[in-house]
Amino acid sequence: MFTRILVAVDSDEIAEAVVATAAGLAQPLGAQIALLHVVDSAAAITPLAAAAEPAGLGVPTLGGAANMQVTEQVLEEQQQVGETFVEGLVDRLPAGIAAEVLLREGAPAATIVAAAKEWHAALIVIGTHGRGGMERLVVGSTAEAVLRAAACPVLTIRAGVQPI
Repeated sequence: MFTRILVAVDSDEIAEAVVATAAGLAQPLGAQIALLHVVDSAAAITPLAAAAEPAGLGVPTLGGAANMQVTEQVLEEQQQVGETFVEGLVDRLPAGIAAEVLLREGAPAATIVAAAKEWHAALIVIGTHGRGGMERLVVGSTAEAVLRAAACPVLTIRAGVQPI
């Protein structure tokens, strides 16, 4: 049934519960696991864009080439942080469960859905902060977007809820 489980993790407090839940499912099913971390390229460079345009004048403080170099450095740093975080999660998996590590860059929801399709996932496990109201409108919900677009079942793990 669920022979391939894609586990989407971000560098936050929900990741431990998401991975523990996926491992708990994978072990009795003999399923393969892939831990996916997506570097949100837009979120990584937005602070740079804001800092580069003081007072919203649209005039960058750095030249185009300098901005590109800084952007690439920020993305590389974010990728390294994500890779280190995911490798730490892999190290804490129960004995007998091996996980493939997938690192991607892009819009999180679309990238997760694309990776699930590419990896032939039978199930996606993802965390959710359970935001509502204005906060969800402003911040958005990656889990909800994945749920709407995925071609396979999606299991969401809410922040603060520990797996049984």
